[in-house]
Amino acid sequence: MRQRQTLDVFLDKAYDDGFALLLEVRDFLRDQKAAIDASLTPNERILLTQELTRMTRRLTDVMAWLLLRRAVAAGEISQQESLSHVATRLDDDLVDEPIPAHRKLPLNVRSMIGRTRRLYGDVVKLKEVTVGRADAP
Repeated sequence: MRQRQTLDVFLDKAYDDGFALLLEVRDFLRDQKAAIDASLTPNERILLTQELTRMTRRLTDVMAWLLLRRAVAAGEISQQESLSHVATRLDDDLVDEPIPAHRKLPLNVRSMIGRTRRLYGDVVKLKEVTVGRADAP
């Protein structure tokens, strides 16, 4: 029981962090991206767009998986059902290394990129723990 409670704390923290990052990316896109685009070279704008797309993908994957875990915890779906759901497919290959060209991006964007990568990596590890527990008799 204690292990379950500890895991729930990590899942709740990851959810809160993911939701906050999702809002931060949304606010950036709404309020700052156009002004920043004007100050970047065409190649840097492409890099920015690419990284914003990656962040959106990572955050979407993370939030879908965490919402699925919440549904299991609330008894809305079974553990077995959750394992067959598409949201369980977090890709280890999305946990990648920083790109040197990121140095040219604004600091707030680099911060969001780094935090999104760390969150994604943490949730991949949480998935390994929960899937391992689900497979145990």
